[in-house]
Amino acid sequence: MQRRHDYFPAVIYPEDLNRLWSATNSAVKQLVREGAEVESEAVARLVVQFYRRGLVDPKKLENVAVLFAQSKLYRRNP
Repeated sequence: MQRRHDYFPAVIYPEDLNRLWSATNSAVKQLVREGAEVESEAVARLVVQFYRRGLVDPKKLENVAVLFAQSKLYRRNP
């Protein structure tokens, strides 16, 4: 992710958008394979939340989104 502090987090550059899409798509696919009920918009919100906190690696974003989407706390309070 390019850190342009004047714009972050309001502006998302194309390469960052690709990372977000990749992480969301992979997380949704993994959750579906595991038999979880998936709302892709909810998974995307998780990915963006962690992206805005500074987590930019697509694989790590995927992993944390899957972890949170499967947690009891998240399912109770979407």
